[in-house]
Formats: sequence, C-alpha cells, structure tokens
Amino acid sequence: MTEDTSFSDFIEGSFTVPSSDYTGFEKIADGAICTLWRANKNGQRYVVKSLQAEYRDQTQYIARLRKEYDILSMFDSPYVVKAVDYCRIPLYGMCLVMEWVDGVTLKRWLYGPSSSDFPRLPNLVERRRVAIEIVKAVDYVHSLQVVHRDLKPSNIMVTRTGRQVKLIDFGLADTDSFTIFKEPGGTKGYIAPEQRKISVTDERNDVYSLGIILQEMRLGWMWQGILHKMLEPIDRRLGHVSDVIVLLHRRTCFVSVLAGLCLAVALFGGGFWTWDRIVNPRPHFEVVARFQYSNMIFESWGGGKVTIRPAIQTEEVVEIPGRMSYDGFSYQVDEITFDAFKGDSKLHSIIIPGRVHLMKGAFKQCPNLKDIYVRGNQPPRIGNQYWPTDIHDVFDASHFSAVRIHIPKHSRAAYTGYPWNLFKHYVLY
Repeated sequence: MTEDTSFSDFIEGSFTVPSSDYTGFEKIADGAICTLWRANKNGQRYVVKSLQAEYRDQTQYIARLRKEYDILSMFDSPYVVKAVDYCRIPLYGMCLVMEWVDGVTLKRWLYGPSSSDFPRLPNLVERRRVAIEIVKAVDYVHSLQVVHRDLKPSNIMVTRTGRQVKLIDFGLADTDSFTIFKEPGGTKGYIAPEQRKISVTDERNDVYSLGIILQEMRLGWMWQGILHKMLEPIDRRLGHVSDVIVLLHRRTCFVSVLAGLCLAVALFGGGFWTWDRIVNPRPHFEVVARFQYSNMIFESWGGGKVTIRPAIQTEEVVEIPGRMSYDGFSYQVDEITFDAFKGDSKLHSIIIPGRVHLMKGAFKQCPNLKDIYVRGNQPPRIGNQYWPTDIHDVFDASHFSAVRIHIPKHSRAAYTGYPWNLFKHYVLY
C-alpha cells in the first residue's frame, strides 16, 4: 500500500545548528508543523520535536505540543517512546524532548531496504512475533484511555537490539481528559472511515488502523478472520484491541486441539497397523514384474503368478482372465489382491477364474454387486497361506443374501460347505 504522509509523516533533510544546552543538532525530518532533530546532551542522544518558525509563537500549536508531552508522560512501557522533557530551547522555542530509538520503522523493517542490522526481510515467524508486540503496545496505550489516532507503519519502530516494538508520534493522540484539539485526523490509507468525519475519541479508530497494518504484515490464514472483524464498519467492528489476543488464543487452542486429534488418529492408525502386522505377520516379497493391460494392473512376485486389481473403478462388468502374457512370459492370475474393488459403487457383475484367491477387502463396500460368475469346477479361495483371512473380510454381510453366484451345474457340491454356503442364491449354468 502507498502511504499518504500528508498528515504527520516527515520529509528527510539535513541541517545542523548548535544549542547551549542540547548540542549537535541534526535535522531528521520536516513535517507540516513540526521539525524533528537529533541532539546530544551529557553524552546521550535525544529526539527534539520543535515547532517550525512560523508556528512557534502561536498559542494553539504550543498547546498542541504540550498536549503530546502530557500524553507521553502518562506512559511507562517499553512499547512507547518516552518523553524526557518539555522545555524552551534557544532558537527553537518550546520543544518536546524524547528518548532516541535506535531502529527502523516498521515500514522499512517489512519492505527494506536492508541494512547491516537487518540484513534480510523478516520471515513469517518474525512478522507474527512483532505483530503480537504491536497489539500489546496499542492495548497498553488504550488501557490508559489514550487513542493514538495515527497508527501506521512509519509510526511504529522496530529496535535494532532485541527487535522490540515502540510506538512513536503521538501528535494526533487524544484522551477524554483533554478538551482541546478534538479535530478529525489521521493518515490516508490507515485512517478509519468514521475518523475522517467525527472527532470523538474511540478505541475502534485504532482497531481499524491496526487491522490495516496487520493485513500488510501477511500473518497467514489464522489471522484472517480476526482482521475481518477489525475492518468492519464501526458498529460491527471489534470493540477492543485486547479482543485480538483473546481471539488469537482461541484459534491457537483450536489448532492445537485439532493437531492433537490428528496426531492421536495417526498414532491409533499406526498402532492398529502395527498390531495387525504382529498378529498377522506378512512376508515381504519383491515385485519382479508390473504391467497394465486394458484397465487391469498385474503384479508378479515370481513363480509365474500375478495378482490383479483395477487401475480405475469405472466399469459395471469386469472379467478377470485366468492367464496373462507379457514380455514373452505367461502368468497365471493367482489372486484378486487386497482392497482391489473396495468402494467400487459401479461394479455390478464380475467374472472370475475358479481357485483364484480373494484377498482381504477385495469386494468390501461394493453396494451394487449383484452377480459373480465363476469359471471352473473349484470355488475361489479365501486368502492364502501367507495372508489368511475370513470371507466376512472379503464381502459385505449384505452380499450373502443379495449376490447371485453363477457356477457350472456339476460343481454345486463344492459350494455346500463353509464359507460358500453363506451365499443364499446360486445359479447353475
């Protein structure tokens, strides 16, 4: 965002004059009414804020500078620049003297240019830490019934040592205890909409400006809902800056709980998987061949046998071949592998070889499966010697009454024992 500095920002310049008390004056910046100087006294640096020559004898502007000193004198916090003195300095008239803050503005800290003290732009963790400090700083100011009324990145300093935040420039600040200078004020782009028209001191003016600043700091998705509440019209806006900390704490707790639940689910799933492997140990085999024909994927672990599963579950009728040739080799289709058709809502009918192994989950959650055609005199086998399973882990319970098993008429006797006797409907061909 391009910041309009017509209200209270300053234009850099250079000018030096001596003083009998504060010495080594160097001009830092010029504003519309005031000038900022860097000066020395007793071996320490200070910032001196003086009125420009044409305003030095005007009572209203002298009172305005005094008001800023009185407001700054209320604060005793590392988050706010300290007022050192309010005195008359030869050649400059009445001046406000403040502590020297060795650092850069938030605007420069966020966007550069970089310096030896700030060699790179801040990362997300650093931006979030500084954002919390800014919120705490404004909350402290509000706790003393003071509204800054000109919050913007150039009025927030980030110190070189410790990366601490300090609020500066309380020239437009106000509190209900003062009866002077209740005029509208602020900086375009950061000023709350209502602040352009009315001069009533309201914390929500700062809440809006702070929302714009935090939005520019790119703090991530967790802050988005809070920022939305800060930028609402004044009647729906977040009422206090302290509410930001409360809402952020709630969101952090929610994310922590959600992360904990996800971790618990992952640990439970991992534990169950481990338990299953302990109870049902499965040997490890290396895949020696893998290929696809039509919509079927074939995998071989050697021995001239392959397992089969669909590449995409899109077909209502599927035929499983008894043998398959690939790259000069012929393979026997030995099993319909784990979870091969699991969750296939399109599958209606399937044709399978006799004696093929049906592995765990092969036809689970197939609600529309109605017909199984078996080629050969022997029934399909449930599981194998390495991965034993139960027919209830291969089919849904509803399949036993809903699915028709089509078999050669001379092989009916082979289906009279468990587990194939669970199926109620047989069709002989």
